[in-house]
Amino acid sequence: MRIAFDVLPLIGCRMTGIGYCEAGQIQALAQLHPEDEFLLQFFSRKDEHIKIERLAPYLRDNMKPHWAKASGYVYRLVSNFLPVSYRHFFGDRAQVTHFFNYIVPPNVAGKKIVTVHDMVYKTFPETVRGRTKYMLETGLKKSMKRADRIVTDSEFSKQEIIRYFPQFADKIRVVYCGVDQERFHPVTDAAAIAAVKEKFSIGGDYFLYLGTLEPRKNLERLMEAYAQFANGKHNPPQTGARRRKGLAGQRHL
Repeated sequence: MRIAFDVLPLIGCRMTGIGYCEAGQIQALAQLHPEDEFLLQFFSRKDEHIKIERLAPYLRDNMKPHWAKASGYVYRLVSNFLPVSYRHFFGDRAQVTHFFNYIVPPNVAGKKIVTVHDMVYKTFPETVRGRTKYMLETGLKKSMKRADRIVTDSEFSKQEIIRYFPQFADKIRVVYCGVDQERFHPVTDAAAIAAVKEKFSIGGDYFLYLGTLEPRKNLERLMEAYAQFANGKHNPPQTGARRRKGLAGQRHL
């Protein structure tokens, strides 16, 4: 089988949670199914060698880059309103194409799968960036209609999608996010733990928030919860925040 992935979340300057989610899935599929062929599809008006370098960790004998010489931003913007064919750029090679970031463009070859992570733009629209909210308001319903399967991260998200788009309930499947156990696992080496705590000036116990710094992450509520937790404690754990790429620095709450 020939399976394509839209790898836009993997080729940007900074990966977010959607990118890490896609990276784990495509690496696992390539290892589990060496008999299949995988295409990493992306648009590139110029400098595609930079994007291919960013895809290098995922390339293997059965996983190859496949790009179209065009602006992905312009295509996404125009195809949200006009039926500009995705097949025109990427042809008919793929039997299945998976889009990890909500939107399935028009006229994609083969079966279409889309990951819809949540309905935050509906439930808390004030926390979503204007451009993102606009693209979802104008494009998500059409995207889910085009899709043969809709994947989401949790049973809660599934019920939220059904709440707003009940007509697509039969298409939805829950696929829980996995864990990269090579990167995330308990550390028992006391010297290694002490070295990291010294590097980041952590004297004792601590809480760490890991994620992007956006209004929809509801960090105000997290700070309120910590304040209640720390109230009256003589020496509460330190707090910090870490971005998806690089340390954001100690952010005392």
